[in-house]
Amino acid sequence: MNPEPPPLPGWGQAGAQAGQNPTLAFPAAAGPTPRRRRRGLLIGTAAGVVVIAAIAVAIVIPLTRGDSPATMARQAGRAIGTADAISYAGTFAARPTHLSVTRAGTAEGTYTRLGVPVGRVTIGGTTYLKAPTAFWLEDEQDHLGLAQYLANRWVKAPDDAITMSVASLTPVRLGRVLTRVGPKPDATASTFHGTKVIVLVSDRVSYYITAARPHRLIHVAGISGFDSFSLDVTPLTAATVKPTFATLRADVQALAAAPDPNSFVNVLGDNKIVDCTTLARCGVAGMMRVIYSGRHDFATSPVMVKMTVAFSATKGSKTFTSCSVTVPVPSAATVRPVCEVHGSAWTHWVISQRGEFWTNAVYDVEVNSASAIAALQSRLSQEPGAS
Repeated sequence: MNPEPPPLPGWGQAGAQAGQNPTLAFPAAAGPTPRRRRRGLLIGTAAGVVVIAAIAVAIVIPLTRGDSPATMARQAGRAIGTADAISYAGTFAARPTHLSVTRAGTAEGTYTRLGVPVGRVTIGGTTYLKAPTAFWLEDEQDHLGLAQYLANRWVKAPDDAITMSVASLTPVRLGRVLTRVGPKPDATASTFHGTKVIVLVSDRVSYYITAARPHRLIHVAGISGFDSFSLDVTPLTAATVKPTFATLRADVQALAAAPDPNSFVNVLGDNKIVDCTTLARCGVAGMMRVIYSGRHDFATSPVMVKMTVAFSATKGSKTFTSCSVTVPVPSAATVRPVCEVHGSAWTHWVISQRGEFWTNAVYDVEVNSASAIAALQSRLSQEPGAS
């Protein structure tokens, strides 16, 4: 086991010349949140950038003759900047994480939280999570039913769960950071897993670049918000990126009708019974409005409401039939979904009972219609290396 590394020299310094060292845009957290909930998500979705500094800056040695740190950084930046994607492996907040990020900023990967695996997909600037009940239950402690509903399906990540943008981890962004260093960057010679490197530090991020030619970026480490990360860096080319896109295609297809915890449904009045006078069918109509936790552009981010209605003889008794309907929500205006039951179950109830019945409607807000998924797949297929 490698010993705990000492603090890196110059940790957090801005570099030799102000304005000449663009850095990875790992946004710092806004500070401790007063909310009890979301703690698990805050750690989870940030797992796009991973790894705690529990690796190997073992020996600090003087810089030797050869290429200057600036030359090493620029050569490494040009090399990483041409990759179709980057594979990252390591930890974030001491939790194992694997993540792949394409040139366009599309990402897929997994990390561990509460001892369970959590999946992450980011596409078009939107992040989705997939996790078992235990993960969601920490966030929804008072709502076991909701946690079970979210479990093991892709869920649009709550807005306050996103603490780090994977755009900072694209090949283009890393390449830009390293090729634009100043003439005298903050760099120290060291070793990493037995390989001689220079550790170039800027804005709390350390870039590990091989000292021998060809100079390559092999690791990044630092602090994001209150958590440390440490990531091995592996560039993916046209020959090695295909499995990443294969996984992304399958995951994106599974994003259809993903629940959206950023919103809730405001039901306006009681449900109305519609056309229940025949043996053929019975409908229930509801008036409702979608309310978002923050500002929301329905035109660019359309949502859907799924209305599910259970029919029973009395309140709380066993359901004898049910229906569901999904309607688009084009704006913040009121919508009126109508859910109908029909067929033998309803007919048998009417014939045998001929009495009153009880209905219970549940509303869920979802994203990604069939056409939206097709658009995401088309977007993915146009990325470099996807074909």
